[in-house]
Amino acid sequence: MFDYTIKELKLDEKATILELCCGTTSNGEPFFAYLNIPPSKYVDYKSKQENGESIDLAEFGDIICTGWGEEPSADIKKEVEETYGADHTFQEKFLAEVKRLQEETKH
Repeated sequence: MFDYTIKELKLDEKATILELCCGTTSNGEPFFAYLNIPPSKYVDYKSKQENGESIDLAEFGDIICTGWGEEPSADIKKEVEETYGADHTFQEKFLAEVKRLQEETKH
């Protein structure tokens, strides 16, 4: 089994993970932000997010777009898709594929 670290593979130099972050400010205002997160910071980012911790988004990557509201408008989503190659249905498709593979291995 391969046992390489992100640092050894130099993944931070080769790729980032485009993440749509939706949350609320310390004042309770809903916002969204698109971040380009280096792979070496992604697990820490997700852990803090899942634990409901306050996050300084700039510590985790480059903020490429922000706005007010619970989620970006269709126009903003389209612009991010065209400019950065975002796939707003990726997680849904990924989870469906994982479920399909799990079912396949049961039989």
